[in-house]
Amino acid sequence: MIEMTRIGMLLDTLESMGLTLSLEKSFILLEIAGSHCRKIRNRLLQYEGSHAFVDIPRANGRSSRIPVKRSADYLGTCLSYGNFEQQTFDKRVHCARLTFHRMRRWLCTSQIALRHRLLLWKASVLSTLMYGIVATNLTLPIVKQFHQIVLGMYRKLTRNHSYRTHETHSMVLHRYNLEHPIQLLQRHVKQLQTLHGQRAQLISDTDILWMANWNTLQHTLQLLSVALEVQTHVTPADDSLLEVPTTLAYACPSCFI
Repeated sequence: MIEMTRIGMLLDTLESMGLTLSLEKSFILLEIAGSHCRKIRNRLLQYEGSHAFVDIPRANGRSSRIPVKRSADYLGTCLSYGNFEQQTFDKRVHCARLTFHRMRRWLCTSQIALRHRLLLWKASVLSTLMYGIVATNLTLPIVKQFHQIVLGMYRKLTRNHSYRTHETHSMVLHRYNLEHPIQLLQRHVKQLQTLHGQRAQLISDTDILWMANWNTLQHTLQLLSVALEVQTHVTPADDSLLEVPTTLAYACPSCFI
């Protein structure tokens, strides 16, 4: 209860500064582990139907009821004590596919030049897909999924479907001079790195923006470089399904006619 009292003091301080609190839009992310986690959870949480909440004691004797969630959306990303990287990426994929579906009429038409449709796709769908995923960090499974999703969208944009043309992903990238999906991520990370480098020269030493740690961008670039090297030297798994298998003939030298 000491922690709850401190949270109440924080809320009281914010209101004393003239800020209006929107408690209905607020939430608490709670994750408890250990041998006594159930006991602690039952002591902290209150329930109203299937909804859990916490009563925060305030200085005037009343309490503020704040909902408790395991994960929550915030500025296009997913906040959680669990696998928030994958949860954020799954959310961005869902939003990007919705955007692609809404603009499919223009993105997949042959009446608009491919270069113009690619610009439209990058400005709307790709930006939606990449929003926030670098801030929450990239993992190898996410990079692999990103690679597959972008290749699938490339197929739709170029109207080059594997079951019709039997062309591999590498052939499609080369034929239409398309940027490799991992290179798209690399360029995005480099732009962020340049932006934060320029900002660091403008803000003061006491600016709160220094609390944001972007040192992971260099590690992310190294991860993408390795992933790109693997992809450009090894045929993707999907491509093996598109290639026509070659039948090799073996014959014994002694009985060969």
